[in-house]
Amino acid sequence: MVLRKAARAALAVSAGLGLVALGAPAYADEAKSDLRTAIAFSTDLGKVGESITVTVTVTNNGTATATDASVVREWDDALDWTSPPIADNAKFDVAPGESKVFTRTGVVPQRAFDDGYVQVLYFLRATNEGGNSNDNVAYRSIRVPGRLGDLTVYARDESTGAGVAGAKITVDEKTSSPGNLSTELTTDANGVATLKAVPAGIYALRIKTPQGWTAEVTGAQTNISAKPATVTFKLKRNGEPTAAPTTPSASASATPVPTATAAPAPGEGGGLPVTGSNAALVVGTGLGLVVIGGAAFLTARRRRTRFVSSN
Repeated sequence: MVLRKAARAALAVSAGLGLVALGAPAYADEAKSDLRTAIAFSTDLGKVGESITVTVTVTNNGTATATDASVVREWDDALDWTSPPIADNAKFDVAPGESKVFTRTGVVPQRAFDDGYVQVLYFLRATNEGGNSNDNVAYRSIRVPGRLGDLTVYARDESTGAGVAGAKITVDEKTSSPGNLSTELTTDANGVATLKAVPAGIYALRIKTPQGWTAEVTGAQTNISAKPATVTFKLKRNGEPTAAPTTPSASASATPVPTATAAPAPGEGGGLPVTGSNAALVVGTGLGLVVIGGAAFLTARRRRTRFVSSN
């Protein structure tokens, strides 16, 4: 009898706990806001002295109203602005599925002729942000045809400093404009590959090591300008390396040929900039690390940036 009563009590408790569990809402199903920032320029190519409008669209992809949303960071010297910063706007709410659009107008500065591009970055956030924070940051750049520059890439044995022949280097221009330059180089017997008279701009590099070698860092970004740019990849032996070619590869000093690469969608792509003509192994880690405070963006370019209190 005692065992039966105990069994009944246990069943009752189990049933009660089951009802409680069924009645309690799952945390994952709670309504959250999820802002996504997108940027568009009024033109695909910039020209010094030309007026350009930047459009910033903020969309709430979440299930709850985004409250007190605001611009946390924006680059403030991309153009010679003729209208106030978007960050000066009052905080705002965005209902689920709705968007809010801001515009800012400026003139392409003379320095863009030397840089080869203009770029903008915006980071917006709501006080109840609960979605994918990667979408809160948007970066976009467009080409400004201007100066030409040279790029030299080195593949070096990290132990001895000797050049490594036969490394394949892809070089891709990173703007949101159509027709980005894309080419491949091969390091010569001295471990060197060069590009001459390349349009100034932001370029992403990736190395494919020859047999017998590995590279811990396989990607880098650099700015090519009137001042020659250099990038060095350090390689490590992982077997018997292939013999060095007796003559440099024909592509080691190849003239780049622009390819008809489609421009990314507004607010996407465009690459991450790195300041200066010399870039030593800057890893392209993606927006995930960038969004953690936006520090990678701001440090890499060293642009003058507006910081706005989120309080």
